[in-house]
Amino acid sequence: MRLKNIKENKKIVIAIITLIIVLTISVSYAYFTLKVKGNEEAKKIKVQSGTMSLKLDGTTITSLENALPGATHTINFTVENTGTLDTIYNLDMIEIINTYEKKEELEYKIERDNKEVKEYSQAPESGSETILGNIGIKSKEKHSYTLTIHFKEIGSNQNYNQGRVFSGKVQINNASGNLRTILAHNTIKEETPDFSKGYPSVTDKDNSKSGIYIASDDQGESYYFRGDKNLLNNNIEFAGKKWKIVRINGDGTVRLILNDKIDTDSKFNDYTAQNEVNAGKYTGYTYDNTNSCTKNNPCEVIYKSGEFSNENFGGQDSNIKTALETWYSNNLNSVNDQIAQGYFCNDTSYGSGTEGVTTSGYLYYGAYDRVLTKKQPSLKCPEPNNKSGEPRDYGGIYKTKIGLITADELNMAGLSWYEPYADKTNYLYHNYYWWNLSPRRSNANANVFGGSYGNIDDGSGSTYRTGAVVPVINLSTNALITTGDGSESNPFVLSLN
Repeated sequence: MRLKNIKENKKIVIAIITLIIVLTISVSYAYFTLKVKGNEEAKKIKVQSGTMSLKLDGTTITSLENALPGATHTINFTVENTGTLDTIYNLDMIEIINTYEKKEELEYKIERDNKEVKEYSQAPESGSETILGNIGIKSKEKHSYTLTIHFKEIGSNQNYNQGRVFSGKVQINNASGNLRTILAHNTIKEETPDFSKGYPSVTDKDNSKSGIYIASDDQGESYYFRGDKNLLNNNIEFAGKKWKIVRINGDGTVRLILNDKIDTDSKFNDYTAQNEVNAGKYTGYTYDNTNSCTKNNPCEVIYKSGEFSNENFGGQDSNIKTALETWYSNNLNSVNDQIAQGYFCNDTSYGSGTEGVTTSGYLYYGAYDRVLTKKQPSLKCPEPNNKSGEPRDYGGIYKTKIGLITADELNMAGLSWYEPYADKTNYLYHNYYWWNLSPRRSNANANVFGGSYGNIDDGSGSTYRTGAVVPVINLSTNALITTGDGSESNPFVLSLN
């Protein structure tokens, strides 16, 4: 389609989207035109295993004509468990072709039963990707989805997208075998814990509270461990070392934390100056970044030939990042293929206080607001924006092979800022101070949360002080558990699929 005499025949991108269950985009001139077509063959897909059966229903033909750049379009579909057993599934996008020059201009979000479960994310690149993972569904239950596609308006002509194509298919698949294995040896809890108290504590040892809980992360449904190590089967041996499973991520990867420290005397950042207005940047896993680390464009750290490099953002490495990557190269190089490029949240979002402070006040970051003030931790990572909504050039969302646990994850595991603290039976209890990845606050110097005995602490939290380093990695979905029950005496063991 061509429209003439609009702004003197100025060329503006047209995109034609064909979606649910097949998506196709073609581009011409002038206005955006969106068309959504059902695919009769793909409208109903069944995945069966014994007495488990999932059915995916698409929609009929829908269209939105003459939509301007910046428009959104929504498509509705359902997933129904018609079987007799509860099960778990993923929503995958497969056979993706994405030739857009600026991938971040096309984005999507997913809502289930009128509740947002995944915020706007960059449309997947060529290949395949799980767009929502680890979704539990009971027998005879139905999930109603709304998928919203958005073309971002960037304030300039988008002629470079002429002729670009995006296509793919959405389907349902069974979730990862590791998730099923881990859940089979643990108890799933459906309630929401009281995050204001450590668990188990000396005063609160109710055995019914230890187990696996469910919360959404930025990739889907996450299953996280909380409570008494003697009541949790989350032990795993990998690369000749002992680890604990923190959670199964929404994309099916498994987050591990080492049982022990790799260093007892490490600074988060080597910074000792006082009264510096931008001291907060030293809470960053990297700082002075050339591009912000956002959800649509996470800062990717590539590991190749034994070396790490900041791929798409430059930036100065923190001391803690260098220490972790050096240890990884020396200890995990041989099992690199079994470790995923996982998401790590160095949350530098605005919480409260004064931006650009020195000794006159404090800037509090997002984790302070969630964990200390609201007592509502989250596995979703906010955008690294300041008070004005502008992205920062330090911290944010990283996609890399190794990192640290966050204050939110510590809180969800049973550690708390407030008394009563968790006692020695909590699976993340250590008898030393250890760093995590969540900035707490900054004024004349920068301050990062840590773990200390049974609580979340910043007693040594100024970034130029020292603490222990406890690595966190994410197992690839190709690394499958083959033996063990997850107990301390019989830990899970992996083999490469």
